[in-house]
Amino acid sequence: MGLHRYPGVTPFTKQQSRIFYGRDKDIDKVLTLIQVEKKVLLYSKSGLGKTSLLEAGVLPKLPETYTTISIRLFAYKKGAETPLERVINALKTVVDDLDTRNDTIIDQIVGDNENDKTLWYYFKKAQLLAQKPGADEPEKIFTLVFDQFEELFSFPKKDIDDFKSQLYELTELKLPDRIAALIAGARQNNRELFSRDTIGLLHKKIEIKTIFAIRSDRLSLLNNLSDKLPDIQSTFYELLPLTYDQARQAIINPAMDKDPGFETPPFEFQKNAIDKIIHELSDGGTEYIETTQLQIVCHRIEEIAAEKHTGDTVKIEVDDLPEFKNIFLNFYFDSINRLQEENRDKAKRLIEDELIRNHQRISLDQEICKEYLDEKELRNLVDAHLLRAERNTFGRFSYEVSHDTLVEPILESQKKYIDELDRIRLENERQEELRQQREEAVKKKLELAKTKKRLRQTYSLLGLALLALIVAVAASIYAVNQKDRALLSTYISNSQGQLAKDPTKSLRLAEHAYRFAKEKNFSNEEATQQLIKVFYSGYGFYQESSPDFPDFRKGNQEYLPSTGTSFYQEMVAVSEVIFNTIPKDFYLPNVSDLYVDEPNQRAIYVVSSVALGYSKIYFISPGYDGYFQVDESRIFLTGFSDYTGYIQDIEISSDGKYTLLGSANGKTGLIDNEAYRDAWGGNRNIFKDLAILKSGDEFPVSYLSFLDDNRLIGIASYGSEYVNGIRKDKERIVYYYKTMQLPYLLIPGSEMESETITSDGLYELSPKEEGEDAAAWFRSKKLVSIKTGEILAEFPDSKGFELAAISSPDGMYLASYRGLFNAQNELIITFNLDIIDNPGITLSFSEDSKYLKISYLTGVHRIFPLDPEFILNRINDPDLMGKIYQLSEADKERFRIVN
Repeated sequence: MGLHRYPGVTPFTKQQSRIFYGRDKDIDKVLTLIQVEKKVLLYSKSGLGKTSLLEAGVLPKLPETYTTISIRLFAYKKGAETPLERVINALKTVVDDLDTRNDTIIDQIVGDNENDKTLWYYFKKAQLLAQKPGADEPEKIFTLVFDQFEELFSFPKKDIDDFKSQLYELTELKLPDRIAALIAGARQNNRELFSRDTIGLLHKKIEIKTIFAIRSDRLSLLNNLSDKLPDIQSTFYELLPLTYDQARQAIINPAMDKDPGFETPPFEFQKNAIDKIIHELSDGGTEYIETTQLQIVCHRIEEIAAEKHTGDTVKIEVDDLPEFKNIFLNFYFDSINRLQEENRDKAKRLIEDELIRNHQRISLDQEICKEYLDEKELRNLVDAHLLRAERNTFGRFSYEVSHDTLVEPILESQKKYIDELDRIRLENERQEELRQQREEAVKKKLELAKTKKRLRQTYSLLGLALLALIVAVAASIYAVNQKDRALLSTYISNSQGQLAKDPTKSLRLAEHAYRFAKEKNFSNEEATQQLIKVFYSGYGFYQESSPDFPDFRKGNQEYLPSTGTSFYQEMVAVSEVIFNTIPKDFYLPNVSDLYVDEPNQRAIYVVSSVALGYSKIYFISPGYDGYFQVDESRIFLTGFSDYTGYIQDIEISSDGKYTLLGSANGKTGLIDNEAYRDAWGGNRNIFKDLAILKSGDEFPVSYLSFLDDNRLIGIASYGSEYVNGIRKDKERIVYYYKTMQLPYLLIPGSEMESETITSDGLYELSPKEEGEDAAAWFRSKKLVSIKTGEILAEFPDSKGFELAAISSPDGMYLASYRGLFNAQNELIITFNLDIIDNPGITLSFSEDSKYLKISYLTGVHRIFPLDPEFILNRINDPDLMGKIYQLSEADKERFRIVN
């Protein structure tokens, strides 16, 4: 049987590398990383093609000196191979004689001691077997490729510990201590065995490369390996969904390949057919394209092309394309039919009645899903790419339909099912009516006799009924309790799933989860941590939308309106010199803004370029001998990278304090200019971004502006719609935000008591005792008080002039320079501290574990409230946070929330 041009739901293989199109840039970047780094972490969302990228794109292009050992991990099952056994067995498939030859020097040293036959032993033996006597060949590089690496953490703790310890030994040590001890002992007994060459071979480093492919939602699990593999996350590459150009390559090129080994002859796509495919799969140009969905569609079109083949080259027109909902409907039925027959209807009820609400996908905890299907059947649907499984904070899985394109065909299936049920119901009702008429006459004759018998039985049954009632009530309470716990898990899971799509909705779901857990007297630890994580996620939550706000239009203002002063003209000239040093893009514009402070004789210039990969801020001031001093810092903001993050507009506030950057992916960065001015070492700074604001859709920011004396931000976004298959701009949407500090309490500290008050004037920080040394002032601020005098938090002594990892007094959290972690080592807050070697940073928890303080030698303090009640009071105070919208009634129904 020949090869398919489009593999459908299965990943591309090495044999299909010639038709693996659209990922050239990703392949080149990953290849480069592998060749220059020892460890490479490849991550992406589920279904974007990590396996295909490696198997069909990257691995076939590695140099011949690379010996690839592919290890695909699967979820733990009792009695199955351990992760170590999978690595060893995979190595045996690529190294001849690894099992049969026992005459190498390492075999003579280890002997029959199975405990010493570790990964290092097997790879050292493979290295020795690869040595060709007299041959001058380059050293073989063993390349370990771990696919589905997240499944490692489904194994028992002992298996995980053994794996990471032996992988550390293999990748980091030339000669493990116990092997060195064995060699020393063996030399005592047989010195002739150990020549200088032999000793050299034993000490020769095993060349190892490791590639870890993992789903992005499981990245936090890697913290469990940090004690042995601290650099596992140092070099990473994120695989993104297909862009429209990449999707076109993946559609067009495989069809044109003339290799006779394919099942179908070559065919071509007309442009209107390609546009239609991309339009449908991108939901009208509003989403990126998932690889799996594209392959399902193209696989069906390949079948259509084969049916049309008559000898001439087949051209696929728009009219040849099947109904997309029929493609996915067939895919849906095929996936369901993979289950046991008795489970198929249960699966449809789960998907159609529970996982889709109000024409939208929702996520449900596995405990609710198991009311319909067992874990094995749920896993079958995940393997078929019909469902997606995400691990939630309860350590269980939540399930959801894998893609929005499946919603409509699934709902059509549901409608057919409901119509059939109605027909059956009507027929049953008619039959029931006839049956009741026949039985009525018989019942009347028997009723008198039954009445007398029931009276005799009543008293004896009363006792049994009472007991049964008690048992039933207890069972009902237990069932409701379990249902509520599953609902709590679902609320938290849905909050996690909404964070990247709609952070405000994610915040409200986390709030509801916390209140729900509190109402039901459940442990609210997981809900609290999710609330904290969303609150400090970096989105700011300052969105306001009101008809009272004025509309704004930027107009066609000149690049730099002149004031006529010589200093202003000098600053313009300096900025133009700087601008000419910035790499120019051949298809994207450079964006910049200049602020001139004439009274103080200084200026700020901000410029961005995709060719740079980031934005820069320049501080210009007069220097010596008529020259100007220019200090620069790089601006790195989360979500502002590559094409989707390039800057569309830059605006500096009229007072020069803040800079706005609007990007192509709908995000707006608000930075504090002074924080960048005072940063040590150019691009190092304490507070990177004041906020990352996300507009209501993913369309590019068209322009932005400061409003209302710099207290509000106006953001206009491009919209678009498809008209007859052609994307056209539609009316722009304007968003407004308040300019405020992030949710933590930012307290600028100094020796002056008046300078230890938050910028909102509500809180102050003071030393616990008078007479503290001024040089240690930043460490000695112990009390956070409300301006009324009430003590909010009391901090014990800080940990000194170092970035020590510290635990909260209640043991729930661990803080280090990287961030705040929970007891399961999952990252809750990312600190993004750039000055990690600065001894002036200290960490300290309050005595009640409700607050975390970070202090800097510069006299600045960040205090993170971890108390959920404090957070909820803050987000529901419109004077502080602006209007944060509540969940709508449709949202509540979609996410199974009951008022």
